[in-house]
Amino acid sequence: MTRIEDIQNRLSAATPGPWEVDELGDVAAVPEFDLHRFDIMPETIARTELRKEDGAFIAAAPADVAFLLAELRKAREALARVEEIADLYRFTIMSRDIRAAVAAAKGSQ
Repeated sequence: MTRIEDIQNRLSAATPGPWEVDELGDVAAVPEFDLHRFDIMPETIARTELRKEDGAFIAAAPADVAFLLAELRKAREALARVEEIADLYRFTIMSRDIRAAVAAAKGSQ
């Protein structure tokens, strides 16, 4: 299994958000309520206790984010090199195809 698959598995196993951190630093998943539809105060919303999978997700988050940011940086550097190659062939149809592929890979940065 790849590191990215490990991260995806932790994410899939964790309780869906929204999550919050209270003034004491406790983390909890908060069920979604439409506060405008119900006459309740935010303090009265039930909090879902964290499960073992949530703890694993939270504990791994700093390393996972660092890894994913490094992977993103490497991917962007690779795309920049591909763009440089496209410049060498700027007067060919291949350049247009390369630039289209790079634009699609970049998506919405």
